[in-house]
Amino acid sequence: MAKLKECIPFGLILAVPLIAYVTAENISVPVYGALGHSVYLHFNMTLNSSVHVKWKQGVSPIGAFKDNKTAFNNPYINRTEIFANGTLRLDRTQKNDSGDYSVEVFNTDGTNIFKGSMQVYIQGELALLKLNMS
Repeated sequence: MAKLKECIPFGLILAVPLIAYVTAENISVPVYGALGHSVYLHFNMTLNSSVHVKWKQGVSPIGAFKDNKTAFNNPYINRTEIFANGTLRLDRTQKNDSGDYSVEVFNTDGTNIFKGSMQVYIQGELALLKLNMS
């Protein structure tokens, strides 16, 4: 019979979205997500409403937030969201969502004011359970 403490992490993985915080330029942060669930990618920077935020996976653009509007590229349409604070949410994650993600923030005159990156690993729930228990 499994001990209660061995069962708790599995439920937490399913119920709590994973969030990564990028706190400085060009720091690579590993993020682990469960296949089929949502993952939130966030950087620790206060934004005003006039900035332009761009997210990419590798060299492929995911989407952008500008003037309180979002625009997305395929295959991210209908399963991603970029919030006013710049956070990217990937819904219904797939194996091919694993990879390098980058974010760039520009001010109103087009000057780049922030760059960050993170490595995302989308894994099956059993792999995450093992990772969480180690």
